[in-house]
Amino acid sequence: MPVDHSECFKNDHLKFENSIKKLATIFSIIHPPFTIAVYGKWGTGKTSYMKLLLSQLESDQFETFWFNAWEYEDESSILVPLLSKLSGKIKKESEVKKSIKRICAATLLSGASIALKLATLKMSELDDVKKSFELYEEKTGEFYEKWISNIDDLKEEFKKMVFEICGEKKLVIFIDDLDRCSPGNAVKLLEDIKHFLAINNSKCIFVIGVDKYALTAAINIKYGVNSINTDEYLEKIINLSIAVPKINSATYKKYIIETIKQQTTSGWYTTLTTDIELFANILSSVDCSNPRRTKMVINRYLLYLGMYDKKKLFTEIIIKLIICREFFPLAYRVREISNIVNYFPQTRKGNHNFEQRSYKEIEDDSNSDFARIYYTSELKELGPCPKNKSLTWLIINCFDKPRAKIAEVLAGQRKEEAEGIDLDAIDGWVSDKYVMKHHDYFEVVNFLFTLA
Repeated sequence: MPVDHSECFKNDHLKFENSIKKLATIFSIIHPPFTIAVYGKWGTGKTSYMKLLLSQLESDQFETFWFNAWEYEDESSILVPLLSKLSGKIKKESEVKKSIKRICAATLLSGASIALKLATLKMSELDDVKKSFELYEEKTGEFYEKWISNIDDLKEEFKKMVFEICGEKKLVIFIDDLDRCSPGNAVKLLEDIKHFLAINNSKCIFVIGVDKYALTAAINIKYGVNSINTDEYLEKIINLSIAVPKINSATYKKYIIETIKQQTTSGWYTTLTTDIELFANILSSVDCSNPRRTKMVINRYLLYLGMYDKKKLFTEIIIKLIICREFFPLAYRVREISNIVNYFPQTRKGNHNFEQRSYKEIEDDSNSDFARIYYTSELKELGPCPKNKSLTWLIINCFDKPRAKIAEVLAGQRKEEAEGIDLDAIDGWVSDKYVMKHHDYFEVVNFLFTLA
């Protein structure tokens, strides 16, 4: 009977459903062996995406298996615990199960990377292959013959094990957190899969979640930057790759609000609806949709709401500083040193500021964070506050000033006729009951970061 997948996406707040359903359709036509990479940076939702895909595939047509590589980082060969855990899907203690464990323990697969490495190095002539094996034989005597014998045995036993687990169905093995492993272990497991498990007639499909940039760096660390073409190397292992879908602003806002609701009581949430809506609007408008880091920002904001009197602080400023410190630490550091919560380097050049400065000019004058903020439309909330159009700008412009000076600022602003702002009511915002010092806002945000 077909499996009912209606519940799979009940908590799919990142809206991966459409992408996953499309990807799942190709598994029925894939001819194993086959390896799929799910690429995404740290915290972008790779694990969530893969778990939803696993749930979608669980049916009479597929057998699935989940393996977290990082949990076995201290093992000399991660392949050994992978096979050991996989053999646990065989319900009874069989000869195949015993054989797999025996062969793994005997070989430790120490020569696993030779063929793949030589196939992608610039010195991949037959004589070089022979020399490499001769070097191993010189050091270990009969190493080559024993290695080949054990490898052939392992491949054969692996095929038998897969058949015992799933019969005529396909086995889909999900490997998560590979990019959290050391470079040597991450690359070695990929090579082990390629050489020993991705073999003909095994009915096995691998789905590997990894940060491609981290994996490329791991390959370069192991083999040297100039000695191997990483794209060609990965093409020999990965048959198909898919990037974790990017979250749009509307979905991101819903995700933020749902996450906050899950972490708070309904009564508390209701009393702070306005502040949470403000937070969700600002954070979702900033192009930093990394679910894991978003949760960190949410936690810090909830701590702020719970620990501080928001009637004395301008919450919008706190929100922007939290986001700035989390995602743009270089910009935050300059603002903190300058002791100006909305500091921004000059973006125009010339005495009359007619000509806009280039990305590189802003970067050279300050840092890449400010350049990226200024030249990315989605980050405008973190940019310089526009004069005459922002109540927040008016308030910040009154920070660290005596009452007489504040009156001057407001008088000057009246002459410039600020748009849409009730200047007569501004005195209520800049009264003594509010915190009006740049330093105090940095102090609050820095304290919140010591707690998370």
